[in-house]
Amino acid sequence: MKLNYTVTTSILLAGLATMPFSSCSNMSRGEIMAGTAGLGALLGGVAGNLIGDNTVGTLIGAGAGALVGTLVGYVWSESIVKERSAYATSAAYVQANNQQLSSRLSEARKENSKTSSQVASIRNGSTTISKADRDKKSAVMTQNINLMEKDIQTARKAAVEASGSELQQLRSQINALSSEKQKMEQNRNALNALAAI
Repeated sequence: MKLNYTVTTSILLAGLATMPFSSCSNMSRGEIMAGTAGLGALLGGVAGNLIGDNTVGTLIGAGAGALVGTLVGYVWSESIVKERSAYATSAAYVQANNQQLSSRLSEARKENSKTSSQVASIRNGSTTISKADRDKKSAVMTQNINLMEKDIQTARKAAVEASGSELQQLRSQINALSSEKQKMEQNRNALNALAAI
């Protein structure tokens, strides 16, 4: 089978250019999504070229691979908070937890707003969803709910060492993230209850 060298090389370079090379623990959600989309495009483009043996096959494969990679990238990254022993002071440990909760809260609010809109759109009949897509999104939401719970538990441990305004901020963010976690669980249940095509 003959590979279209120019097109395959272009796809490889495009995929590599979109892939971040830093540690996942320090990457934002956008960087993770860009990396997985790039990897998906890279693998999809090469597969499309091998299967179709032409430029069209390569481009279709790259597009499909990027879409699948982006869907996979919706799973948030693990916590950036390390074990307590990694921090020289209590203040540094508490600050890391506050930063993590703030980041996770922002992600959760965006995802909850987006999912609520999608569920409403499907309910009123202006959008449809396949069973595979519904199940995939539900599984991703479950993973993200588990990450929120992990962050909440870690922050509760940090609260023991916090005081003053840092403790107030930590408690406030723990409560806010717990509320968003509950909303995400409700959104997931609503999504699972939808009729899929």
